[in-house]
Amino acid sequence: MVRHNASHEKDTNIQVVVRCREAPTRGAKSNTSVIVPPVFGQDVKITGSPSVARSFHFDGVFGPKASQENIYDKVVSPILNEVMQGFNCTLFAYGQTGTGKTYTMEGDLDSTTTPAVSRVPTPTVGNDLLSSARMSPQAGMIPRTLHNLFYALDKQSAEYYVHVSYVELYNEELRDL
Repeated sequence: MVRHNASHEKDTNIQVVVRCREAPTRGAKSNTSVIVPPVFGQDVKITGSPSVARSFHFDGVFGPKASQENIYDKVVSPILNEVMQGFNCTLFAYGQTGTGKTYTMEGDLDSTTTPAVSRVPTPTVGNDLLSSARMSPQAGMIPRTLHNLFYALDKQSAEYYVHVSYVELYNEELRDL
């Protein structure tokens, strides 16, 4: 996920955040392991032989126990605040097939009608709370962001124009979703 950060604009405009899933169980025992924080941190460590062992540092690392809400709170809600201040922002998911990009961005769209709901983290402008909506805990970054964006815009008395692009790049083919 990439984000523009106006408060650190002199330092960087891009932050790299990683979401790690639990390692799949394999038939053969491996002497290599990947160590990530359970919910949030900044480092991914690979242990094993000296030729394999390394450490990677990111602006944020979400472990397997991180919820959609955790990611929205730490990564996407600040981006929405910047959008509300007039900045053009991008949220970008990249990774191998089957690593969870669609789940992170869209969530489990079939579970939005289940009775289990959680509080959607709410964007703020200054100290003003913009929303206290509820939605499925599996809702991804896109539905959470759009809900809170339109809620915030509806609270304003001005007209607004919103342009959102949702594209997929797969096998060097760009598709407008």
